[in-house]
Amino acid sequence: MGLRYSRDTGRSDADLPPMTCDQINVANFTVGGVAYVPCSGSALILDSLAPDLGARVRQPNTNFGPQVGFAYDPTGSGKTVIRGGVGLYFENGVFNNILFDRPARLPEGLFWGSSSSCPPSICGHRVGDVLSAAIASQAAYQAAAKAGGPAVNGSFLGEVLSEGNNSTGQGLFNPKFRTPRSIQMNLGIQRELKPGVVLSADFIRNVGEHYLIGVDMNHSGDARFLNKTAALNAITATNAGFGCAGTSAAAINCAIAAGATIGDFAGNGLTASNDPNFLSGTPAALNGLTPDTGAAFPGINPLFGEMLMENSIGRSTYTGLQTKVTARKENLLPGIPHSNWTAAVAISRFNTTAFGGDQDFLPYAWDVNLPTRYYGPGALDRTFQLSFGGYFQIGRRGPAISLGAHFNSPRASDLYMENQTRPGEIFLTDTTGDGENGDPIAGFKLGQFGRGVDGGNINNVINAFNAANAGKLTPAGQALVNAGLFTPAQLASLGAVIDTVPLAPAGQISNPWFKGFDTKLSWPIKLGERFTLEPSVGAFNVFNFANFARNSGNLSGSAGSPNGTAGLDKETLRIGLGTGLNTAGAPRQLEFGLKLTF
Repeated sequence: MGLRYSRDTGRSDADLPPMTCDQINVANFTVGGVAYVPCSGSALILDSLAPDLGARVRQPNTNFGPQVGFAYDPTGSGKTVIRGGVGLYFENGVFNNILFDRPARLPEGLFWGSSSSCPPSICGHRVGDVLSAAIASQAAYQAAAKAGGPAVNGSFLGEVLSEGNNSTGQGLFNPKFRTPRSIQMNLGIQRELKPGVVLSADFIRNVGEHYLIGVDMNHSGDARFLNKTAALNAITATNAGFGCAGTSAAAINCAIAAGATIGDFAGNGLTASNDPNFLSGTPAALNGLTPDTGAAFPGINPLFGEMLMENSIGRSTYTGLQTKVTARKENLLPGIPHSNWTAAVAISRFNTTAFGGDQDFLPYAWDVNLPTRYYGPGALDRTFQLSFGGYFQIGRRGPAISLGAHFNSPRASDLYMENQTRPGEIFLTDTTGDGENGDPIAGFKLGQFGRGVDGGNINNVINAFNAANAGKLTPAGQALVNAGLFTPAQLASLGAVIDTVPLAPAGQISNPWFKGFDTKLSWPIKLGERFTLEPSVGAFNVFNFANFARNSGNLSGSAGSPNGTAGLDKETLRIGLGTGLNTAGAPRQLEFGLKLTF
């Protein structure tokens, strides 16, 4: 049976590829003479969004990583070398990424399906007293699971008709998968200044490609795909709930006068199909509804919900100048026969398209229509990094002292509106109209806080954003106006306008520097020819520098954000002891050790 698409989506049949179904997951239905048939085959569902989207994921069996380098002594003295190289290196994908792909593709299987059993005869007792009962219970559970066999997979795409953060919490791999990789280049010079003292300087360039970025391929909530009939049904239901009949301007004004808000309309479907407050973010067809009685902004294909796919489109660049001096000196001072010292300075910039800076674990696109739009300094970017350290021994068999220090300039933070996951959030924080909420404030890219914007001028940025955007319509709101469903004044009365970003308090802190100084004293003691006993004591953050994490980037106005952290509020960002092990930047800690070498 063929499947056609409602013209209410605003796209022609030529824009949307035909889909053929050989299995039916839910009942067929007809809207305006157009037949809709949801499919249970995951490949067919995905192919309905774009040709070959349901094809087999490309296997990285032909990855080829060539490397080449050179070293040249221009003087022939052996004291100077010019070296360079370039290589292609592939990254291992985090296994968790794979875990989220397989369950959606297979109609049968247990996957993460499990149940817990805690009978009174076992729970609440000492393990030794109920061990035999616990073993018997485990064996019975395993036998029951084996006898039951592979059941219907509740996560199968044909069962849930959606895949993504707001529905299943999972994501698929795009068939055009490419292994994340980096192209590393370096060119540098190394010079022996004097015996035992070497200076090196290297220009480093690392280009990361193909890391995964999640993109909703169905564009759920995209302002371009308004189903006007669904919107009218939502308006009718909402107005009726406030005792106002119809969808006319008078009926809407009646509902507004009775206290209606955009959240009330969104709760009846005037929202995105991935809105977790409406049908739990699942498509209309899964709930026995038609697209015309589902979400007003369903996306490209109204039969399905969000379709999050991991696309190999991420890109990052690291560009830096790294310099280092190393020195080895015998008999530095009387009683110090051996010593080694090093000092290093790095000046660099790390730009990326990954929200939050994590390029390994499922970053997602901030703009579905332009997934790589917000390219800028990542969360790991630091402009300056200064490190120095050393080791020296007192006497031929005396104690050894080592030390290390790091001073790093502030990291970068993104600046984005708070996504409060309210009903109809697309009318409040989706400034680009792509269906993704909590957008970066207009005119900025990633990592702007700490890179031109700081605690001293953040309010200038917020005021400029509010003046240009706050209280105005998002593209989704404008789509309702263009369709003749609301007036701008009505949407404003309903609260369906861009949020006003709260101003930062006086004394808003900027992202901080990192400061650390560690040292260790150890004393190897020979015990005959075969054994060495080495007691030691280490001190981390000797000077007890107060270190703080960067501001979150979420412009929520709460403590820990770039517009809500001042005075004692900054203590929410202070680096603590964590698990009790040494944590970089944590308050001073001592570590005692005893090592036996044989």
